[in-house]
Amino acid sequence: MSEESEASTLWNGFVQDSASGVLIVDRQVAKDCSAACTVLLDELMAIRRSAHTLTTEDAFGDLQSGKDLRDKFNNKAIGDTDSLTSVMESHIDVVTLMKTVSENSIKSYELQDAENAHSIAGTDK
Repeated sequence: MSEESEASTLWNGFVQDSASGVLIVDRQVAKDCSAACTVLLDELMAIRRSAHTLTTEDAFGDLQSGKDLRDKFNNKAIGDTDSLTSVMESHIDVVTLMKTVSENSIKSYELQDAENAHSIAGTDK
């Protein structure tokens, strides 16, 4: 199992736990994590979008060995499963899961606050 899929599996479990109320993160920590994830997602997406600038058509000459080298480097940028774009995509997936855990915790607090407010309002009568 690759490191990326292990991280996805781990964070998918955290998402499920946070959605079911088993895992709750402190409200402020969850807000801070969500904000940090938003910033990191923007940065990772910018890197993924810019990966095409790493490719070239003619930097290694007209010989077949130059073309082969060009293809190898281009695939490292945008083609292979271990290319920059693929790695950025897996990071984006994991950070998105992290953000979901934080947002689930925030929602849990909001739901509990609403239930408490409703309960308190019912005792005034």
